[in-house]
Amino acid sequence: MPHRAPTFRPLHKADSTPAPVFDSRGSAAARGYDRRWQKFRIAYLSQNPLCVGYKGPCGRLATLVDHIKPLNDGGAHCDAANSQSLCTRCHNRKTGEERRR
Repeated sequence: MPHRAPTFRPLHKADSTPAPVFDSRGSAAARGYDRRWQKFRIAYLSQNPLCVGYKGPCGRLATLVDHIKPLNDGGAHCDAANSQSLCTRCHNRKTGEERRR
């Protein structure tokens, strides 16, 4: 009976794996984005599928629900009046602008 050809398997270095990165903000659930938020987000995006844009409509499909008034400034969490549909690009621009203020 023939034997299978030997397979080369390199030795793994124990220190080659990067150290885990810990987020100081905590988990999404710890920050309030729990099951209730997930249900709200899905319902909101189904009713508002297009991005409203950072400074005018951009025409892309929305992937994120953004708070118009940030939660740190007293905005309501799961409130349709304080929410808007944004694509990732417009959300990053809006968030960057808010952080610079």
